[in-house]
Order: sequence, then C-alpha cells, then structure tokens
Amino acid sequence: TVVRGPLVVMFYNAAGHAATNWSTNLANVQALGRQIAFIQPDIVALNEIPHTNTWQMTNFVTAFTPGWYLATNSGTDGFERSVVLSRWPIRRSQKWLDGVSLAAFGYSGNFARDLFEAEIQVPGFWEPLHVFVAHLKAFEDNASSAKRAAEASAISNFFVTQFRPAYPSRPY
Repeated sequence: TVVRGPLVVMFYNAAGHAATNWSTNLANVQALGRQIAFIQPDIVALNEIPHTNTWQMTNFVTAFTPGWYLATNSGTDGFERSVVLSRWPIRRSQKWLDGVSLAAFGYSGNFARDLFEAEIQVPGFWEPLHVFVAHLKAFEDNASSAKRAAEASAISNFFVTQFRPAYPSRPY
C-alpha cells in the first residue's frame, strides 16, 4: 500500500485538563471520536489527555479508530500528556526535553511537559515520518509568556542541534 493523495495530520487539544474520567462513555470523548472519524486523518496528535486516564486511550482507539496504533509515553506535568494515534505502525516514540532546565533560554525554570515524538512508517515514504507534538504550559501573565517563549526556543534548539544532525533526510 502506498499513500495516494495528501497525508492528513491532525493536531487537537482534547481539553482533558483535570478530568477524573476519560472513558468512551463521556459525551466530550465521544464527540472527539466522532470528529476524528468524520475528518479521517492519517495521524492524530492529541494534547491534554488526563495523565491518570492515559490507559483509557486504548479503549478510545478500539471505539473510534479500530486497528490504529497508539503512542502514550509522553512526558507529563502530573495532570496531562500528549498522545499520538496513527493508521500506520508507530516504530518508536520518545519524549524529549521533559523537565530540562530552560536557563540557557533565559528562563529560570524547567520545561513543564515535553516535546513528544512518534516515528511512523508511512507506506511509500522513503524514510519514516517523525511527528512531534508539544503543549506549552502557560497562563495569560508575563511569567507564563516568558516560560512559553523559553520552551519554544528549547524546541527550536532541539531541531537545530539534535534532530536535524541525526536525521538530515527524514521528513518531520
């Protein structure tokens, strides 16, 4: 099988912050599943999956994207995390920058969550596709803006100093 037509990658904030339940019986989880089923993307990156309910994502896949692959081992701030779903095999997944110091980027604190990567074997691609997702933690205040800017700089630095030198020809 070879991908014909556009490759559709969907990024979505699932708004699961502080949720104590994330079962497929909930209206908001069902709505998310229906949206994904309607849009029919090839790959989905979700933010704000409740950390304590990450295990429910296997039920989500069974209910709304049967046969798909799932990566859930992203970093967490203790409340939420990111996940990646794919219709094609996820060869590996890895969290980057989880809790690293942001001092080099002008902020005295640590990266709140992570930069999450899923390496996906897309049919017909000459190399695996690397899908990255980040959910920068911030509120609407000056300190949060400074932290968000430092986290964005850390991500840019990661691509320049680590990812691109290691994988110069891989799509991401």
